[in-house]
Parts: sequence; C-alpha cells; structure tokens
Amino acid sequence: MQRFFVLFAVVLLFSCNRKTNVTPTGLLSKSRMVDLLTEIQLAEAGAGTGYNLDQLNALMAERYAALLQRHQVSYEQFVASYNHYLAHPEQLAAIYDEVIKRLTDMEAEIRNSGNYQPAPVSPPRRP
Repeated sequence: MQRFFVLFAVVLLFSCNRKTNVTPTGLLSKSRMVDLLTEIQLAEAGAGTGYNLDQLNALMAERYAALLQRHQVSYEQFVASYNHYLAHPEQLAAIYDEVIKRLTDMEAEIRNSGNYQPAPVSPPRRP
C-alpha cells in the first residue's frame, strides 16, 4: 500500500511538466473529478496527527484505494485524467474552484447545524 501512495505522489509530481493535447481514453468528466478531489481533500484532512511518515503513507494509500474503488475508478484512469487536467491549467483551476466551493459549503452547513464544536488545539509536541 505504501508503494501505491509513493507512486501516486511521484506520478503527480512529474506530470506537472507534461503538456499534451491528446484526450486520454476514459477521461473522467470534470464533475467526477470534482467528486473525487473533494473526497480526497476530506480523506487527507481526516488523517489526523500522531502518525509517523510510514504510517501516514499506509493510511492514505488505503484511503485512496477505497475511494477509487467506491467511485469505480481505476488508479490508472484517475492518474491519466489528473495528468490531462494538469496539462490544461484553466480546466484544473475550474475543477478546484468547485472543490473549494463544495468544501466551503460543507463547512458552513456543519457550522450552522447547531452541533458544531471546534476541535481542541493541542500545543505542538516537542521531541
């Protein structure tokens, strides 16, 4: 699982330099990318603290795999779609604008629900 996360990070890192006008087969629509990226942001935010790097990588690899499976999207299809949108920054910006809007709306809904209690903030741990 850790290899999955590391491979995911490496592909995303190197894909920033690639420009292409070829639309990959099975390209995820903008709305599906918004759905996936919104859930990815929530999964990453929910990872919490207290994990060492290896534990965090394993946890996130499991979460990414479960998320992709739940959406019936293969890792390869997600990476190809993400790379396509990286090569088209205006489209990726529009996708992330919608992700931010959804997350903001979710936060507002929670805050306005009457059940909102901010998480306590702990001081940083000292080695």
